[in-house]
Amino acid sequence: MILGNPYKFAIIIQTIKQWNKEESADNPFCNGVLLFCIDGNIYTEEILTATLKTEVYMLLENLHNISVDKKIYHMKKEKAFKKMYHLIFSEEYTDIKYYFNISPYCFLDNQYYVFAVSDGTNIRILASKLKYIKKYSNHKLKNINVNEAIISMKELNDIIYKLEKFDYFHDVT
Repeated sequence: MILGNPYKFAIIIQTIKQWNKEESADNPFCNGVLLFCIDGNIYTEEILTATLKTEVYMLLENLHNISVDKKIYHMKKEKAFKKMYHLIFSEEYTDIKYYFNISPYCFLDNQYYVFAVSDGTNIRILASKLKYIKKYSNHKLKNINVNEAIISMKELNDIIYKLEKFDYFHDVT
């Protein structure tokens, strides 16, 4: 199922019958595929098994709580991505909660990062695959390729509504 416009921002989600022991609402995992389309680019580049019930729950939570920050929203895409990355993963204590990260767990486990920021009217979505530098326990943020999409609040709310209504075991492949 494709939720949204793949040439802007869309979520591709599908339960895969063969990846699940049981097809019931009681299945705590519900294995399947979860991908994002951002400006016509598919994230992730490879198929990853997603535990959809967990992923969708957290994704909905994150999509409902995207931070409004006009300064970051209007930055160049690479600078905005790096700024959100540092705010999210900063080790400094802060009372301010930043809700920029909309990356599903299966993305993060494979070094794909998707952030979103609002200007109060629209949502800007930025994504990149990062390289983890084990020696420094950090990601390389120099010369990264960032894809972006801008959608309206109405478009986001339509995606959220459809994701909330997603039937995990209807029309599974």
